[in-house]
Formats: sequence, C-alpha cells, structure tokens
Amino acid sequence: GIRNVGTRESMKTIAYEVAEQLAAELGPPQPGIPWRAPDWYIQAVSGGMGPVGFWKGYEELYRMGLVDRIPKLALIQVAGCAPMVNSFQKGMPEADPVTNPNTRVITIATGYPGPAYKHLYRIVQEHGGTFESVSDEETFRALHVLAKIEGLSIEPAAATAFAGLFKLLNKGIINRNDVIVVNCSGHTFPVEKFLLDEDWLKVVPAGTQVPQ
Repeated sequence: GIRNVGTRESMKTIAYEVAEQLAAELGPPQPGIPWRAPDWYIQAVSGGMGPVGFWKGYEELYRMGLVDRIPKLALIQVAGCAPMVNSFQKGMPEADPVTNPNTRVITIATGYPGPAYKHLYRIVQEHGGTFESVSDEETFRALHVLAKIEGLSIEPAAATAFAGLFKLLNKGIINRNDVIVVNCSGHTFPVEKFLLDEDWLKVVPAGTQVPQ
C-alpha cells in the first residue's frame, strides 16, 4: 500500500477531517488560520501507512497556511510484535523484523513493517513524537474501559491506540491538557454477528413504537 501513490494520497483525507472538525469544535487557533491541529495524533500501526498519509496531509495544510503547526505522532504497537518500537528504541532507521509474533492482536501483528517505518522514524526524529508498545493485557483492558465508560465498541487494534494513550499519559510524555486525536476506526461490527448469534440484529420498521 505505501508504495501506491493513490493510497498515500487518500490517507491525507484523515488530516483534512481532523483539521476541519477540530476548528469547528474548538475554534481557530489564531486569526487568519481557519483550521486546527491537535497536539498529538495517536494510531496503532502495522505497516504504518495511515500515519504517513496523516502527516503528509498536515504538512501540506501547514505549508498552505491552513493550520499553525503539525501534530506530533504517537505510534503504538503490541509488545508481542513491535518491530517499529524496538527499532526506534535502538536508534535504528531500518526496522528489525519480528519473525515470531506473540500476540492475540493479530490484525496489527506485522513482523515486516516495510518502507513506511523509514518515513515515520525520520518524522519523529525531526518533528517530535514517539513510538510505544503495550501488552495484550493493557490492550484488552483499554477495550473494556472504552466500552464501559464511553460506550464505544472497538476491536483490539483500535484499543491498542488507547492503551498507548493511557501509557503515555502516565509517563508524562503526553500532557493531560494537550489536544489529542486517537484513530478509532476499528469497530466490532464485523464480529458481532458471531458473538451475539441471532440477537446481533434487530429490525424496527419506521414508525414503530419502541418499548421503553
């Protein structure tokens, strides 16, 4: 995907949505700057294509004067398969592959992350940000917290990003007053039909009175 120009360009639309919606919610950062950047953008990564596109989008918005800065990236992986995190902590610009992933969060268990890591390594080194790993236990605890407190039904890969947020807040790397955007695009809808069996879907015709 990262080698495809169309794919990279399409990922920029995440930045456009965030910039426009943050400005609508929080207001422009200063006169003459119509859109807004968060302090941090957090995403669980496998190959890393999403954050590359997001950063590219914000870089272009900044150059056009539509935002006043570029967000820092926090890139999260599960500890059982964290080639980017391990390589970053060793100061390696090339990712050292993980040949035997050991995690239940299989959708982001990519042992060979590909060329996106080079871009992300450079971006974090030059513009700030971090790579962080979380355990499976921390991931599933975050999944539970989001469901219980926020009513969000997310799958484990999305929960990995929130587990990273909790960890970085506790470490003091992210300030509790910062404006933070977490990529939460993974919903449990694809598996709910298997977990809930025949009760996974309710059909309510328009105009039907729903019992209280």
